[in-house]
Amino acid sequence: MNNKISTITLPALDLKRSLIFYRDQLGFHIREETISEAHLAFELENGLFFVLIERAEFNDFAKMVNQTIAPKGNSECILTYFAGNRDEVDEILAKAKLAGVNPVSAQDKPWGYAGYFADIDGHMWEVIHNPKMYNTEVERTWN
Repeated sequence: MNNKISTITLPALDLKRSLIFYRDQLGFHIREETISEAHLAFELENGLFFVLIERAEFNDFAKMVNQTIAPKGNSECILTYFAGNRDEVDEILAKAKLAGVNPVSAQDKPWGYAGYFADIDGHMWEVIHNPKMYNTEVERTWN
């Protein structure tokens, strides 16, 4: 069995607004056939999908395992994007700011150069360049 995560699914309050935020403002790639009334599926790299699903439907899944979803503004995970270089970190944080969220400016940390923002549904993102993990300046793409 491969140790691979195939999909990350998060609840969203307004899918139309989320589509604009991720596709139009942050530049995520989406195939039109992955849009429905209840969810959006963004295809990232290496077969990974990032799915946003209506909060009510997400809650139905949570109930199956006797869980409740956290209210907006409460974080349960950190989504991390590894940038190819420090400039890319700053570029992504600038896109987030233009999209209407307030990113925390990137700073040097023991694990690399990192900045943070909460998306429009309150999910926490970390954008990091770690030269020990990516020791080349090969461009990675946010979309």
